[in-house]
Amino acid sequence: MIMGTQAGANMLTGTPFGPLAAKATPSLALTGVLGGLAGGLAEVAWIGLYSEATGANGFDIIRRVADTVFPGILRMDAAPSVGFAIHFGLSAALGFVLSRPLTSIGVRQPGALLPICMGILGLVWCMNFMFILPVINPTFPLLLPIWVTFASKLLFGAALAGFIGHRNANVAFSPSLPRAREVR
Repeated sequence: MIMGTQAGANMLTGTPFGPLAAKATPSLALTGVLGGLAGGLAEVAWIGLYSEATGANGFDIIRRVADTVFPGILRMDAAPSVGFAIHFGLSAALGFVLSRPLTSIGVRQPGALLPICMGILGLVWCMNFMFILPVINPTFPLLLPIWVTFASKLLFGAALAGFIGHRNANVAFSPSLPRAREVR
């Protein structure tokens, strides 16, 4: 049986492992934001690859992201930059929101993290493309084949799961954390 390594929390940090443990791992929020940005980057790369392979205009797609939030910006030179800012802002926010529940799942059942994360992002895609986007910008869901957009969201989920899983592994095996001792 594995027992905890210390009883009680350190008065300075509120953690059971002392001040070194608090500095040893990236914060959960930062991990979520970075994981969300990695997911957003995976989506951009996927759409870029699809656009290159098929001749689709990737910049038109990101312009339409900006136009969905700021109608009328479509023809402005800043539209792609605004579209990227919106895309990555939403990606970071989604990663932040999902970081705590996904970390909890990943600690208890590490093998379940990837499929659960991809499933959650599949549900996010469904909400966006079946309910939200058809109301606020009916043409946006028609810009790309549905399987391309769904695959991009699954790639987001895989990237986010990778960040959360990496953080969990670092927390569990951080050299600054005392090891649990085995009791017979």
